[in-house]
Amino acid sequence: MAKPKPIQFRAQVPPEVDVLVRAIAPLKNPAENDGKEWSISDIATEALIEWLRKPENRQLIEDHNLIKALEQRGLLFEL
Repeated sequence: MAKPKPIQFRAQVPPEVDVLVRAIAPLKNPAENDGKEWSISDIATEALIEWLRKPENRQLIEDHNLIKALEQRGLLFEL
């Protein structure tokens, strides 16, 4: 099965968050990102996955059978 195409996700952040993220991204070790330089998208994806793994959000995912909904679409997500 082909890897699903990434979806564009837009968000507004405070200027201080923008400055810090853009300053830190080039300093991060590419080895921690499958050998490629870190992009803003990589950082946002990592942050959103960590947010989904918070206990209160995991509980909502489980309560509403959202993993099953992903599987029905042919998608996988590891909590």
